[in-house]
Amino acid sequence: MTVDEYCDKVWSEIRQLVLDEGPVAEGVDREMDTLSMPAELREAVVANLIALRCAEICSRAPGRYQGQHPAEILSDWVVVSLAASRGQ
Repeated sequence: MTVDEYCDKVWSEIRQLVLDEGPVAEGVDREMDTLSMPAELREAVVANLIALRCAEICSRAPGRYQGQHPAEILSDWVVVSLAASRGQ
């Protein structure tokens, strides 16, 4: 699978999560049921999945984060966000 094909696949999954429809969104509901997670956590779970999938795209696509582990990318985003919220 090429980088473009992979990114297109992941964007499709993100769209399903945002629109709350399709097999990916249904999979979230099934897994939450399996793990007996309260429904109130669904929005947080979906937000975390979207962030992780975006980091995965950044790790593969050309640019600043290419080749980095998604966890490193997420960590950098947290640092940048905290600095911005503090006016730094």
